[in-house]
Amino acid sequence: MDQSTIFILLGIVLALAFAEAVFQRRFQGRRVVPLLIVLAAVVAVGGYFVYKHHEAQKRAARRAEYERRITQFTAKNNAVTDWQRPLLAKRKLEKTYSVELAPLLVRQDGRPVFVFASLRNVNKVDGRTLIYLDEATGLESQLKLQLDCTPEQARFVMSGDPPFILAVIAQIRSVEYVLAGDYTLATGQCVDLMSVNASDYVDFVMPQLEKPAHHAEE
Repeated sequence: MDQSTIFILLGIVLALAFAEAVFQRRFQGRRVVPLLIVLAAVVAVGGYFVYKHHEAQKRAARRAEYERRITQFTAKNNAVTDWQRPLLAKRKLEKTYSVELAPLLVRQDGRPVFVFASLRNVNKVDGRTLIYLDEATGLESQLKLQLDCTPEQARFVMSGDPPFILAVIAQIRSVEYVLAGDYTLATGQCVDLMSVNASDYVDFVMPQLEKPAHHAEE
């Protein structure tokens, strides 16, 4: 039990003792219903704060573990994690075009990019294993990915229970606009991938993407 929780519990005990002393003096020989109401209220309020404190601790621990995993994952592959930064300020207001995505994904420095994605399909074409993904951060471009992968990677993505979120490191070779579906298709090689807990994605990824534009530019 940490120090702050001990202080909260100590405060509840002291409050109960104080309430009991007051009502022992003022309601000696009278009905004790008011005393019971006050005691119940004190216990309820104290319990609520203890619960909120523990929930905040659990959330902080989850976030630390999530950030540790993502940091190790991207650092291991020297992946670009902020390639979407130029798009965040405009994303909610206007469409992102394929010509804007191309230089961000097909890097002059040769580095792969990090992206959150959801699995659409897995296929084999001319002896190649391909995975098809939807970018999962809501770009108005409707970015989709077609990545060559290893049989092991294909088995991994098929072993889950879709829909679930994947953290993907991809070496993108080309970006093109698909007129029939009105989306941008990035093709390349899957360098690495791992699953992301859905609650971690909702709690820690989506809030960052929904920040106002001026936060994205900081």
